[in-house]
Amino acid sequence: IAKFPKYKRKHKAKKSYTTNFTNGNIEVGDGYIKLPKLGRIRAKIHRRPEEGWKVKSATVTQNRDDTYQVSVLFEYEAERTCATVTEETAIGLDYKSDGLYTDSNGGTCGMPKYYRRSSARLARAQRKRKHMVKGSNNYEKQRKRIARIHRRIANQRKDFLHKESAAIAKQYTCVCVEDLNMRAMSNRGFGNGKSTLDNGYGMFMQMLAYKLEDRGGRLVKVDKYYPSSQICSCCGARHPAMKELKRRVMECQCGNRMDRDHNAAKNIKTEHGAELYTFYNHEQISEKISRHLLARLKFPNALIDNVCHLVKNHMFNYEPTWTDAAVRRFLVRTGYENFEDLIDLRLADIYGMHRIPLRLHDSPAGRLLLELKDRIEAEHEKNSALTLKALAINGKDLMQAGIPAGKTVGKVLNYLLETVLDDPAQNTKDTLLTIAQNYCQNMQKACSE
Repeated sequence: IAKFPKYKRKHKAKKSYTTNFTNGNIEVGDGYIKLPKLGRIRAKIHRRPEEGWKVKSATVTQNRDDTYQVSVLFEYEAERTCATVTEETAIGLDYKSDGLYTDSNGGTCGMPKYYRRSSARLARAQRKRKHMVKGSNNYEKQRKRIARIHRRIANQRKDFLHKESAAIAKQYTCVCVEDLNMRAMSNRGFGNGKSTLDNGYGMFMQMLAYKLEDRGGRLVKVDKYYPSSQICSCCGARHPAMKELKRRVMECQCGNRMDRDHNAAKNIKTEHGAELYTFYNHEQISEKISRHLLARLKFPNALIDNVCHLVKNHMFNYEPTWTDAAVRRFLVRTGYENFEDLIDLRLADIYGMHRIPLRLHDSPAGRLLLELKDRIEAEHEKNSALTLKALAINGKDLMQAGIPAGKTVGKVLNYLLETVLDDPAQNTKDTLLTIAQNYCQNMQKACSE
């Protein structure tokens, strides 16, 4: 700019002013921009306006390195469509402290860490300025060099985040994220404030929100107190031990074993994905409501217990990665005689949430439930030991082997059942007696220590 404007803003460090369009005083041309009182100024045009766009205003900003940029505001008419949300076009994102995010499909996005990559160069420039006289010409030149380094880092970060957010907005119509307080996460208590600020996750969310909105999509935020990292994405069991950030793998008794962030991303998508509006732990509340209503309607107690058992256990998410042991544990929890009714109830719940077709083979969820049904039938045909009565030994055998009667026998039998569920080949009398004796010895050693 030929005649540099003087900025007189008192309370903000950003130096900028806005001028409105009047009688053709603002114009964007080939290699120049026309501004009020300044006329035509040579400029690098970032984007050409299309026909029919109306100029509204221009904002001139001075950067810290004494370069100038002009942002021109246009008005135009455009039809905004509402994109259809399906299971395939919805995705959940979980914040990743050593990267940017992990999605519900298992993909991760790393962050180049531009600030850390330029930290050595920045430190050298700052040390050099330290030995200069403040207010001198050399001091001012060095200040501008430092400002250019900071601006380059910011531009690199913005460029990366723009590309990542655009790629997601083009592929998905519904993105589910956690409503995180990045300012609180960047404080010294967590010890990773520099990495958190270098990631620019808050800026990434802002970019993602307006790009999805422009394409008819939506950005859905899950409550920040939702325990996404503690809930198993397969069976819904809660693991309070996952509050510790050092635990990076979710391991559940249902057989689910996956990365902590991947598990959290799947829970975030399930909680609010594809126009789902559910709430955590609703199966337990539904059980209480069902018991109360059925009791008032004078239904038999046996029927009430059976219905409440189904309602309580209907929140499970089967995946083909379930091991045979996980299927057997699922049968132990639900009972073979109830599994068909349970699958029907789960299917009805999924229909209500996902608005998917009413035929099993026409939806991914229906096909998964049919696969689970086949695996349960296969386990039933194997006559696998699923109860204490099906074990090759009983409490009397344990007491004859020298294990004291009482609660110890019950603990040993439950441990043996868990062992047989993992490996049915262990269900022989001699093998189980050996395992029981070793287990008792380990218990005694633990008590003595």
